[in-house]
Amino acid sequence: MQQGSRDIASGGVLLVLSVALYLAIPGQVETLIGDTLTPASLPMAITAIIGVLSTVLLFQGLRARRASASPGIAVEKGGLLYVGATIVVMIAYAALIPWVGYIAATAAVLLLLAMLFSNRNWKQILLMMVIAPPAIMIFFRYTMLVLLPQGKLFG
Repeated sequence: MQQGSRDIASGGVLLVLSVALYLAIPGQVETLIGDTLTPASLPMAITAIIGVLSTVLLFQGLRARRASASPGIAVEKGGLLYVGATIVVMIAYAALIPWVGYIAATAAVLLLLAMLFSNRNWKQILLMMVIAPPAIMIFFRYTMLVLLPQGKLFG
């Protein structure tokens, strides 16, 4: 697959996802009336930035494709399997968070994605599973003042 075609595919997918997330976020976060900075502000800003950057990537791909006059987008099956598996893992992650909480679900996702992408350095994986979720939870709780879900099983 040529670079222009990859940019078009990546930019298009990211643009669709960023618009969908941007529209979905306000319905997922409770806010007080009159708040200017809400818990939804940071995720919405990030999705807006991703939307802008994916639009730039999309136009760069279109421009590169026009310059090289390549015939369409060739898709590698191996790459699609990784993308599909990652999407399934992230859907399972979203479904698990309300039940097992943020820390356990995130640790499980880190393990699954590391195995999926052939990272076999078990010390590194275990270290990341133990350190990253609590560190992110502490950051959100004390810096951003946002509580992440504890889950029904452990909460």
